Amino acid sequence: MLILSAEQVEPIGSDYRQAMRIQYQCKVFERLCSFGVHQRQQAIKECQKYLDSHTRGCLVVEDPSSYTLWTYVPDAEI
Repeated sequence: MLILSAEQVEPIGSDYRQAMRIQYQCKVFERLCSFGVHQRQQAIKECQKYLDSHTRGCLVVEDPSSYTLWTYVPDAEI
């Protein structure tokens, strides 16, 4: 699991806050859910739960107002 800053990912189709998909290292991820800035540990736990129960990857991306979980989309075209 990675925790990245919003500057490290590339939003697809709009700015980061409104994007439903992002690109990181030539892979596409889609928004799963968000947590408040004081809920970092909760975001990490949820991402770990997701990783434990799914085969797809998960990222946590931090921006000034939230932590957002993003899940890997294996067949997405960039």
